[in-house]
Amino acid sequence: MSLNDAIASVTDERQSSLNDNENKGKNNDEAFLLKRKRSYVRGNISRFCNKFSINGSQEEIDFTISRLSETFKELKILDDKIHALLSDDEFELDIIECADYEDKTKLTIFKARKALENFKVPNIDPTPDAAISPNEAMNAPYYLFPSSYASDLLSPNAPMTYIQSTVKLPTMKIEPFDGDIEKFHMFFEQFSSAVDLNQQLSIIDKHVYLRGYLKDEPARLVVGISITAETYETVKNILKNSFVSTRLVDVLNLKVISTDNLEVRGFESYSSETQPRRRVQLELSSIWNKSSVSLSAFESSNTYAPHQTVPTDITLFARQKKLKLADPYEKTDNLPIEVLIGADFYWTVMTVKPPKKLTESLVLMPSIFGWILSGFRSMTNIKFDKTSAIHNICMDKVTLQKEDKDVRTFWDLETLGIKVSQEKEMSTLNREILKQFHDSYKVIDGRRVVNLPWKKDRSLSSDNYDVSLQRLKSLQKKFKNTDFQNIYTELMQDYIDKNQVEIAPETPVNESRTFYLPHHVVKKQKNNNAKYRIVFDGYSHSPGHQSLNEVLEQGPNLLPEILATLLRFRLHKQAIICDGSQAFLQLTLSEEDRDATRFLWFRTEKDADGKTHLLNDILIYRFSRLPFGLSPSPFLLSASLRELVSKNSDTYPLAAKQLEGNIFMDDFVMGVCTEDEASALYSEVKNLMALISLPLAKWAANSQRLRGKWQEENVEFKAITEVLGVKWNTDEDTFQMNDKDINQNLLKPATKRLLLKSVAKFYDPLGLFAPTILVGKILFQDTWLSGVQWDEILPPNIAKQWNKWISELSSLNDISIPRWIGLSPSSDYSLHIFCDSSERAFGAVLYIRIQEGKTTKVQLLCSRNRLSPLKRITLPCLELVACLIGARLLNYICYNTSLDRNAATLWTDSTVALSWIRGDPNRWKTFVCNRTKEILDYTTPSQWRHCPGSQNPADHISRGISPTELSSLDIWWDGPDWLSQHPDNWPTESDLLKEIPQCKAEARKTKVQPL
Repeated sequence: MSLNDAIASVTDERQSSLNDNENKGKNNDEAFLLKRKRSYVRGNISRFCNKFSINGSQEEIDFTISRLSETFKELKILDDKIHALLSDDEFELDIIECADYEDKTKLTIFKARKALENFKVPNIDPTPDAAISPNEAMNAPYYLFPSSYASDLLSPNAPMTYIQSTVKLPTMKIEPFDGDIEKFHMFFEQFSSAVDLNQQLSIIDKHVYLRGYLKDEPARLVVGISITAETYETVKNILKNSFVSTRLVDVLNLKVISTDNLEVRGFESYSSETQPRRRVQLELSSIWNKSSVSLSAFESSNTYAPHQTVPTDITLFARQKKLKLADPYEKTDNLPIEVLIGADFYWTVMTVKPPKKLTESLVLMPSIFGWILSGFRSMTNIKFDKTSAIHNICMDKVTLQKEDKDVRTFWDLETLGIKVSQEKEMSTLNREILKQFHDSYKVIDGRRVVNLPWKKDRSLSSDNYDVSLQRLKSLQKKFKNTDFQNIYTELMQDYIDKNQVEIAPETPVNESRTFYLPHHVVKKQKNNNAKYRIVFDGYSHSPGHQSLNEVLEQGPNLLPEILATLLRFRLHKQAIICDGSQAFLQLTLSEEDRDATRFLWFRTEKDADGKTHLLNDILIYRFSRLPFGLSPSPFLLSASLRELVSKNSDTYPLAAKQLEGNIFMDDFVMGVCTEDEASALYSEVKNLMALISLPLAKWAANSQRLRGKWQEENVEFKAITEVLGVKWNTDEDTFQMNDKDINQNLLKPATKRLLLKSVAKFYDPLGLFAPTILVGKILFQDTWLSGVQWDEILPPNIAKQWNKWISELSSLNDISIPRWIGLSPSSDYSLHIFCDSSERAFGAVLYIRIQEGKTTKVQLLCSRNRLSPLKRITLPCLELVACLIGARLLNYICYNTSLDRNAATLWTDSTVALSWIRGDPNRWKTFVCNRTKEILDYTTPSQWRHCPGSQNPADHISRGISPTELSSLDIWWDGPDWLSQHPDNWPTESDLLKEIPQCKAEARKTKVQPL
């Protein structure tokens, strides 16, 4: 290139950059002006919505509907104009804002139309003062029950309707509890003797019976809690106990009646712990009169949400009707909640006056303190991030917020599942932690010594001894079950016999870093085999103090991505897996950190037969190895293994090459080309791990020679196993799907929550079963759009489709997919990515075409798809996003494997998207421009081709297919027929892309200034 050419090239690039900046500036100015105009329109919508009243005249309601409809159309036009000028990030944020106004408008119009029905049908128009009779209040699901399912569930016959108990209830007449506090003691005594203490009943049976014996207020009090074994104690505590904050106990110096041990379990949690809680006496008085109530309550160290502000309109309504609110607006704004009143005193606080209905979901409930706001208020009928006030207790629906937020990732436009950049950026703090780890390198007695990474700005304020002791005493009570005691003792003795723990010295090395870990056993049931493991609770803490994990750094995540590891696993003909046996416990914990892992256990002795027996006295142990359960443990293990591989790559080159990036926690996933290499790799990996005394187990391989060698050496191996959660049949060398857990959901009532859990249980990291899983995702999106609550029974039309889909899932067990894609060093190959979109979903699927001599084979490698966003986007734009997924998928695979991106061809059946990709990106509006630019970062225009829609396998990941049809869907497993033929037989474009009218819709408008 000449000097003039180089200068010209640089000048062109600079001018292009200036033009881009100029266009961006113009876009910002135009967007700013449009947003100002939109603010005015949004203000009108808010004004109309806020002024609307269901008690207005027919003319006023008609006017509201008309003006809102017109204003909303104007708002939608402005939204579309603004979105065309926004960046991707701004676009996504703005969509959420737009959805809020859309929901607000539609909800008001809906309420207005419902109000108009009162003018069309003769009816008694209730006045604002109209009171609800007690009978109406009792049978009013519109404000007390979140769903008809919950209402049915709380009927006395509910246990037999939904969960069949296998044990007959002892013959005893138990009167249902209706809230009469004088009858509570007798009711609970009868229930305890007949049900709670009945060892033949399972916990869930007891829970079902308890809910069946509750009616009226007690039933409503627990209506939001699901019926599981884990929430049984929660429901009992709600019925029995009241709570008061620790802060209030200390500030008011309340009289302590007693200190009791409570079993504390988080809502829907699978673990529990027993904690000592003070029970205090206190008196609550009304701010309006001399009414008061004396009660006792357990202290609670939790910080609850601040008291919710009473809405202004409700305050005004109360003043107009001369109703005294228990918590008037000006006196309770943002005050913390200090007392939770349970069923033990609830009915002494509430009065028998009928409640007053405000809206479909809000009522004022009478109490001795005044009127209490109860229910929830929502601005939308789609989003469920509400705040509920339940009888003066403000409860943020954090669970629903998180679930709804997680759910939206199913159809967020930019949550595509494939990262744009695979480089893991490490923070400065994590780089420092990693450097400290490497600087502390020390091997003693053939084991790597590790230090715990302590946070610099935090320190332990309690050693947690009391909590640990109470937990041990609770555990000792469970030892009445001899089998349980034997299992626990055997597990703990294994630690002692292997010198993984030691008796702690009387004086700690460092008092400020001394901590006692409570422990419990967890059971993992798999294929009718139960496996037990003792877990040491690093998150345990005494009230008001920090846990050990809270003062330790977690460290950087050094684990490889599962998808990338599995893709590499499919490239090699010979595959081998294994895992490190008790990998964490093979690392030595430094002497100065051992006292932070103290725990309490009984003195033991062995009899003549070698059986271990527990003695009464308690000893203090501590770990001499790294325990599992501390937040930095995964980092310390991963860093140790990576360090080992790096330091010994010259001595063990084959093992180092295969293990680099292929160790997931303690799972080793490896592959080579030949049988000889497989045998050599086995020996190298064993010898390499022996350098840090890490024994390897759970071997599996498809190499017949290696399996024969294992038989000679008495090495255990499995024919059917799992690779990072994916079922692998080593005899046939195939991947398979296991849907056993999902099919169990056929026995349960179909709810929105169950649907989401079932779809989430599909573990398919390679996307091999994506067309079938998509059907479940679409059903869930339909459920979400219908406004059904989380534990509400699905609408009949969705339930019918759901039951059909889940009943057919067992057919997936018959599908076997070759693990090895057939690639060898001598193969000629090409990659083919097919992209497609529909109004419901979009995605891409990648195939590898391998040619060995005259033989051509096409193999499905992986796929990715997403649900279409709720905000309507044109189909050509969705087709473009599908192409973006295809480009990202290609980039991801080539980055994480040895495959060449230049050997790729990308296919789409959208001529519009293809024209955008082949055109100048700067010619298009922002949405199309940004996505085509990213596509061209990973691909070239010449790599993109057109294929007919009927021959596009990606059509099935954008529309879905039933489980029974998937196994025989050849175009999905092998690609279109022509792909295995000579390229001359591939689709040609002819005159498809000459001039497409739809492209012009996304072209930027250019203003021409006359000279």
